[in-house]
Amino acid sequence: MKKIVALGMAVLMLMSLAVCAFAIEGESPDKPGTEYKLTVIAGPGGTAEGKKNDDGTYTITAYPDDGHTFTGWELTGDYEIISGSLTDLVMVIRLKSDVVAIASFDGKKPVKPWEDNKAPQTGNMILPVALVAVVSLFGCAYAVKRSFNA
Repeated sequence: MKKIVALGMAVLMLMSLAVCAFAIEGESPDKPGTEYKLTVIAGPGGTAEGKKNDDGTYTITAYPDDGHTFTGWELTGDYEIISGSLTDLVMVIRLKSDVVAIASFDGKKPVKPWEDNKAPQTGNMILPVALVAVVSLFGCAYAVKRSFNA
């Protein structure tokens, strides 16, 4: 009976690992109709906004305060510029992933949320999942070997 239980547990753990690996691989599919997030941040000396257009593109606009000048956009993520440029007050972009657009004024760059020590840290989950998978496989192998030797 111990052998059957150990073998069943090993099969169950292997099946759960296969499901986890598939979920990680398919986390960000590039499918038509996928919604991406645009985050617009303004540095000191102005404001900025972004709005979604009817055709699925986004218009980002920078508004310098009195006495300040706009110095440019810094964008992270995958995007396509439809009109304008990184130095124009108004730019139209198409998102191909989540994008953060930062408007800078008077050469001062704003504090980026991911560089703030108070911001939550996120990262790639492949390493922890792989570590759990390897430990689980060794545990299963040990349990099966021990049950067959008993």
